[in-house]
Amino acid sequence: MILIIELSWTDKKGLLKEEILSHDQIRAWYHLFGTNQTSKAAMIIRGDWDLSQDEKEEWEEWKLKRKKKIVDFVKKTKRMEERR
Repeated sequence: MILIIELSWTDKKGLLKEEILSHDQIRAWYHLFGTNQTSKAAMIIRGDWDLSQDEKEEWEEWKLKRKKKIVDFVKKTKRMEERR
């Protein structure tokens, strides 16, 4: 989310591009962050909403398991196609 904010929602001055957001999005933004400075919003996201170290490790494990399942599925699909 931080990358989206920094790459798409920020102008040259580092301020929120309010013209690209809906009224509800702008209202939610100010409710959550209280400022139009995207750097401050990024700090809040990193500080308050970031995962704990244990959660990060669990997430990495999940991603590895998911990747293995996808690789196994692709291999199985290829074998089935070869049998045809």
